Amino acid sequence: MLEEVDFYKEAANIEAFRSYLEAMGLTRQATAPKVYQHCSTQRILTMERLYGVPLTDLDSISSLVSSPETSLITALNVWYDIRDPHACEISC
Repeated sequence: MLEEVDFYKEAANIEAFRSYLEAMGLTRQATAPKVYQHCSTQRILTMERLYGVPLTDLDSISSLVSSPETSLITALNVWYDIRDPHACEISC
């Protein structure tokens, strides 16, 4: 549990996930916020703000992508691969 409040570790996890998305060629299907290291500490994690829609909002997803079903499957597959998943880390 203490690891969850060590924002240096959380920042490293986010950066590792961003690298994973890039290595797997998934940057068009999924993203993770950029961490602003110079504004972060062990107790403060400063990240890029991302805008998205809930995966349960089919109408909103449909307005953004041509195949909501494919987007949902991709999001769930990517989420499954995350070692440290949090619902807020998944956004369409």
